[in-house]
Amino acid sequence: MSSNQQPEDKQSKKATDSIFSAERQQDKKSKLVKDPTAEEMKAKREKEREYAVNITKAIDDVRQEIEGGADVEHALERLHALEKQTRKAGQGENTTNIAVEIVRICGENKNWSLLNKNILAIAKKRNQIKQAIQKLVQESMTFLDQIKDKETKVELINTLRQVCEGKIYVEVEQAHLVRMLSNIKEDEGNIEEAANLIQTIQVETIGSMPAAEKIELILMQIRLCLAKKDFVRAYIISRKITSRAINRPEHKDLKIRFYNLLIQYWNTKKDYLEIARCNKEIFDAVKNEDSKRWEDILKSLIIFICLAPYDNAQNDLMHRVWDEKRLDEPNMRLYKQFLRRFVEFELINGPNFQKAFGVHLKSHPAFAEHPERQQELQNRIVEHNLRIIAKYYERVHVRRLSELLSLGQEETESFISRLVTNGTIRAKIDRIEGVVNFRKARHATEILNSWQSHIEQLLGLVERSNLLIDKEVQKQHAQKTA
Repeated sequence: MSSNQQPEDKQSKKATDSIFSAERQQDKKSKLVKDPTAEEMKAKREKEREYAVNITKAIDDVRQEIEGGADVEHALERLHALEKQTRKAGQGENTTNIAVEIVRICGENKNWSLLNKNILAIAKKRNQIKQAIQKLVQESMTFLDQIKDKETKVELINTLRQVCEGKIYVEVEQAHLVRMLSNIKEDEGNIEEAANLIQTIQVETIGSMPAAEKIELILMQIRLCLAKKDFVRAYIISRKITSRAINRPEHKDLKIRFYNLLIQYWNTKKDYLEIARCNKEIFDAVKNEDSKRWEDILKSLIIFICLAPYDNAQNDLMHRVWDEKRLDEPNMRLYKQFLRRFVEFELINGPNFQKAFGVHLKSHPAFAEHPERQQELQNRIVEHNLRIIAKYYERVHVRRLSELLSLGQEETESFISRLVTNGTIRAKIDRIEGVVNFRKARHATEILNSWQSHIEQLLGLVERSNLLIDKEVQKQHAQKTA
């Protein structure tokens, strides 16, 4: 009995030891990851309130010392000591308040060099709180408008940019600072440096910035790129603005500015169809206004749509403009008649056209600022007439065609070649006979189908003839037997 009882006692002792060791390990873990109790949280809040009271008293004392003639830098040392205590204690709100107050005191005393020094000192502190840096930058930016000296203002902007660099929680403030600096460079006439500065802002990656402000910055980037004649980059940047964003009702003014900038770009490319499209977008934005500014836009739209070479897109836009109700306004009658000449399938008589519209068109800015567009308009008239002739004629002599177009034979052949190359018309010139053939080339399948149809008709006639012959033969045979 004693030999059996001894092993059982050992086993029970091992079991109790293992239970106690597990409990001790749990106690150790609970001490390591122990959550703060309500009493601890209450004590922490009371401590923060005590700090806040001390901070308020210290700020009042510092302000009184400065008003009494004390050195500002020496007086601020007390606030820096308090900032260090609150930062190490993890008190975000108190630390932020002290940082903002330091900046405010420097700005109110217009000690800009000390302001720059304190901004860098506070921002570079170890484990500095993000909210403190953000409020520090925002408060410092309020003093930029008070600084009259340009060099001092640029120095403060650069200091704040240095603080904001690489910090995503102050990316909006950094964008505002870069924009201010770019405006200063632009006012100085340094367009290239201003454009390079504003391009450093990656607007599309700033998530906390409102959409309208993003579009404003992109428009500024486009404008400065156009000013320094970097047209390729201007077009690339313009692609960042989506039609969905720019067509919002609240972005109406931004939409007009955006398409006016695009008109400047397409003017450099002499792409009249794109200019007309931009004018159409602006017209759609302002056509319901009580003001008459839509008249000038609609006139420009009609002129540029007629200056654009003919294709499916140009024809579609021209007919959409033709259906516009605003064309029935009294001031638009002349331009409606002008557009009618290109919409209808009738030849345009050059002298009569110049007599009816020449004076008005020359006074329009589109032609007054660019006299070479008069020749472009003449080319569009000739191309329109050629399309009409190709529609109604299959063959015509070059001499007669030149008379209809009021051109020489060489110019006529040149226009025909250009339109054939563009795919606008189909034509072949027989120089030996002096004939232009506008007949469309037939596809092999179409020729075979036509041949098959003709053969079927021929066989049908043969069969009908056989039936008639048989009928006549039977009739004669019946007469003979009778």
